[in-house]
Amino acid sequence: MTTGYKPVQRLTRTYVIALSSLFILTIIGQILIGKLLNIQSRDTTIINIAGRQRMLSQNIVKNALLLSDHTDHIQFRGQQDKLAELVQLWQTSHHSLLHGNPTVNIPSDYNSHKVGALFAKLAPHYERIAQSCLFLQEMTWERKDQVQELIGIILAHEPNFLSLMNQITFQYETESQARIRQIQLIEIIIEVIIFLVILSQVIFIFRPMHSKVKEHIGIIKRQRHELSEHVQELRAAEEELHQQAEEMLAQHEQIVAKNQNLNLVLRRMKSNEEVTKKVLQKLKSTTEKYNEKNFQMTQSIRQALIMQQAMLPTPERIQSIFPEFFIIYRPKAIVSGDFYWVHRNRKQVYCAVVDCTGHGVPGGFMSMLGNAYLSDIVMGRGLESPAIILEAISVKIRHTLKQDTSQSISGMDIGIFRYDKAESLLTFAGSKLSIYIIQDQEFMILKGDRKLVGGKTPKHNRLFQNQEVELTPDARAFMTSDGLIDQNNEDRRSFGKRAFMRLLKQHGNQSMLEIKAIFENALDTHQGNADQRDDITVMGMVFE
Repeated sequence: MTTGYKPVQRLTRTYVIALSSLFILTIIGQILIGKLLNIQSRDTTIINIAGRQRMLSQNIVKNALLLSDHTDHIQFRGQQDKLAELVQLWQTSHHSLLHGNPTVNIPSDYNSHKVGALFAKLAPHYERIAQSCLFLQEMTWERKDQVQELIGIILAHEPNFLSLMNQITFQYETESQARIRQIQLIEIIIEVIIFLVILSQVIFIFRPMHSKVKEHIGIIKRQRHELSEHVQELRAAEEELHQQAEEMLAQHEQIVAKNQNLNLVLRRMKSNEEVTKKVLQKLKSTTEKYNEKNFQMTQSIRQALIMQQAMLPTPERIQSIFPEFFIIYRPKAIVSGDFYWVHRNRKQVYCAVVDCTGHGVPGGFMSMLGNAYLSDIVMGRGLESPAIILEAISVKIRHTLKQDTSQSISGMDIGIFRYDKAESLLTFAGSKLSIYIIQDQEFMILKGDRKLVGGKTPKHNRLFQNQEVELTPDARAFMTSDGLIDQNNEDRRSFGKRAFMRLLKQHGNQSMLEIKAIFENALDTHQGNADQRDDITVMGMVFE
């Protein structure tokens, strides 16, 4: 049987190779067809979104103009809500085209150099329109006289926006047609290869195989006779095994009977043990219930800590953005009202330190809200100006907590900057938090606005302001919440902003690890045995 099997094995292997080659080529062709359909679908989606931007911008202008026609504050507020919905869809679509969006099958690296250049020209018009629309959404009825000024800004930038969006849409269509033609050419080449492979299989495989099959038919007949003899031997062996199995079954029944008797004795012995255990359990029940409740409460808070730590950027994530940095992060309770946040897109880096109202569980809830809003506004809506980002977060908090009608005054102190490495330009905006910069042996402070993010809307609602500074290589920046500065010692004296700045001026040019050790030692020495007063967050980084 072994001698006759080898030729059949060779024929089978040859046939499998032939079919596999055809299968692989067919799969490649199907993959290319699928890729063509996917490219067509993706390109159609992107072209539709790009074309829709023109319609949305026109609708935004129309709804902005309607704001000046309403005669009472209810209609005015309703028109503001309609404008907000259009602007959010417009901004989301713009961000998807610019940075990609996997939910609508747009990869982040989709745009070509030409499209990217057109979007760069479009950026100033887009930002001016977006900023004006945001101001229109937040505008109160008493400030209605400023509507015309903002509408004028929108009308001034809309023609350039429409013209550039037309150019972007045309460029998308041109690039899509080029990709489709390239894949169609590859598909024709594969079809020619498949035809040649089939022809070669007919000549070199199937004709020799036909003669081999005839030769092996005789071998198979002889092997079948041998197999019939083996079957008879197996049947005899099967009868013998069946007899042995019956003997083993009888022995098993005897063992089961003995086990039942043993189990009866064991149950009687265990009954006495169970009585004793019940008495002990009653004595321990009160202590166990108390310990369980205390454990559950602690575990719930620790689960909240795990969720909060998961939302913070990992050291590896921060190091990929700032190769040299340090973070001091000390919650007052288990969970913290402070958090830090970083984000990088293809052109810019964002970094923020946030101090939410309260600490412990209430502060933890506010920090989760703040982190979600910050990520949605920057990564989802694509807002780039730090001042506009703060305004947008403030609107979100007031709306979510219904602060215009409720007693809630919770909010956040935030320091956030955007760094453009290509231009070496840092843009900062702050809500009660400042940024401290050291470069070329000089120390400077960019102070945040004395305005809370969230909370009750003041009568004179001054907008947040951007501050810009050009950085040199090896420049350092530091941000802190007020927890370190307000921490008191055993004599109830606070650490103080002067001591914080003095340490920066003396040691700011050392390595980040050395600066962290200096601050931690100074804080521990000052605090002594005094209780921690608030959540503490200090962050420093070096710019390349």
